Amino acid sequence: MAYTDIAHELDISEATVRSRVKRLLESKMLQIVGIADPRYVNLEAPAMIGLVVKAGETDKVAQEIGNFPEVSYMFMASGSYNLFVAIYCKDKEHLVDFLENKLGKLEHIESSETFMILKMHKMSYRWGEALPPSGEQLVDLDWEALEELKS
Repeated sequence: MAYTDIAHELDISEATVRSRVKRLLESKMLQIVGIADPRYVNLEAPAMIGLVVKAGETDKVAQEIGNFPEVSYMFMASGSYNLFVAIYCKDKEHLVDFLENKLGKLEHIESSETFMILKMHKMSYRWGEALPPSGEQLVDLDWEALEELKS
C-alpha cells in the first residue's frame, strides 16, 4: 500500500506516515520485504516435513536446515515431531533430491515424515514477525510507538 493511501486511510499527512515508517524500520520493529508467491514461480512441489530430532540437538539441526534455500519456514513444536519444515521445490525430482541429499545426510534426525502439499487452500503473509539479521537481538515491542501510529 502506498504511503499516500495509508495517509488517506488514517487521515494524516504522507510525511507523517513516512516518518513513522522510518522510525519503525530503524527500531527493527518493521521490515518491508517482497515475497514471491511460490505458486506463480514454478515451485510445483511444496511439502511440509515433520522431524523427530535427537534430544538436545534441535537447535543445531534447525540451524543447519535453515541454510537450505528450499526452506520457507521452520518451527519447533510439541507433539510427535519436534521440528516442522516447510519447503518449496521445483518438481518431484528436486523434492527427492532435497530429502535424500540434503535432509537425509544430516546427523541427529531420528525420523521424518513428508507431507506433499496437494492443494493450497490459503496462503497469507499477514502473520508473524521477520527475524532480525543474524547476530542481532529481537527488540522489545514499543507499544507507545504502535499507539502513536494509530493516532
